[in-house]
Amino acid sequence: MNAVLVKAIHITAAFLLTLGLLVAGAFVADTYHLPLIHAWALAHGSILIIFPLYFWGCYAAIRPLANRLRDTS
Repeated sequence: MNAVLVKAIHITAAFLLTLGLLVAGAFVADTYHLPLIHAWALAHGSILIIFPLYFWGCYAAIRPLANRLRDTS
């Protein structure tokens, strides 16, 4: 695959996975009354800390898949 296309897919997949983790994490945190990642905390600033951390983790987690896609061309 084209390297630019693979990079776009990689970033998009990491972004969507991050959003999914944030929604799921906020639901669980609201259920168990956990600080920092419940919906109210995310709405009032902690998303500026959590989103980059989740994104970096998701980006790193799917990097082997992106490398494999890039090497198939």
